[in-house]
Amino acid sequence: MNNQLPRRISCFIFVWFAYNIFALLSLIRSVPAPTPEDLQTPKNKPKHLLRSTHGSTTTTTTVALLIPVRSRHGTTHVSELSIFQELLPSFFDTIQCDNSLFDIRFVLYVGFDAGDEFWDDPNNREGVYSTYEAMWSRTGHKYPAVQNLLPPTLVIKRYVGMLSAPCWIWNQLFTDAYHSPTQSIDYFMQINDDTRILSTCWAHDLLTVLDKLPYRLGVVGPMDIQNTKVLTQAMVARTHFDIFETLYPHDFKNWYSDDWLSMVYNQGRTYMVDKVKMLNTNSQGTRYKQYTKIKTMLHLQVDQGRRQIERWLEQQREADDR
Repeated sequence: MNNQLPRRISCFIFVWFAYNIFALLSLIRSVPAPTPEDLQTPKNKPKHLLRSTHGSTTTTTTVALLIPVRSRHGTTHVSELSIFQELLPSFFDTIQCDNSLFDIRFVLYVGFDAGDEFWDDPNNREGVYSTYEAMWSRTGHKYPAVQNLLPPTLVIKRYVGMLSAPCWIWNQLFTDAYHSPTQSIDYFMQINDDTRILSTCWAHDLLTVLDKLPYRLGVVGPMDIQNTKVLTQAMVARTHFDIFETLYPHDFKNWYSDDWLSMVYNQGRTYMVDKVKMLNTNSQGTRYKQYTKIKTMLHLQVDQGRRQIERWLEQQREADDR
């Protein structure tokens, strides 16, 4: 009898300990994760948004960053490129939240014009890939949550006849990303190579707004702290391509494309999310010849775009009524 008592006490302690551990784990699992509505402050939460029936952020979401690049004359090393000085360091510094908490994956589509002194050299492009992978490795050491993940896919595209026309490069990158045979991309972020991302969870906060719009029809962008009048960087869903089959009308080469995209969807479908902040640094100055004649056609292009949107909406409504 005396020999059995310690065993009974030990058994009781084990059962009590196991029960409490199980109860604690159950309590942790029962704590609800924050919803997109919780993360949107009343100040930033758009009014009159309707929930989209075309998806949510509860499963893996893929965002393509569309990035035109151009090197300055005399560039000889990767470290001299704007994308490695501004965009990529800030992108990797802010990726942990979107990647780990919301299961958002990124694909980087980088496009350059044939004849670029630096980018048109295959050896230099190999240097870009290796430097990119080294940066990701350092990111993994800095942020353990992403250290076991593969780096976001980097796709470099060479285009002919697009000198001084970053909008044309954006258009082609948009087309290639939309039709990618290997990636199913949900959202497309138009962004400059010299942009500095200042906010974490930026992709989630932007796409959450688009995801609530019917048909994901609209445009959303961050607040550029240097220019709060238009969307200097913007995100659209696949719907934009379904309507226009391009990001911007072909008449836009460089200037006033921001104005067009900020106006074409009207106020009810255009959002600047001021909790998401970016800085268009222009750290290497303007690297293209400015084409400003399009200003005289801006409102005509906006009107034409709005009519295209309305025709597409009519077709969708007719299809929904069938």
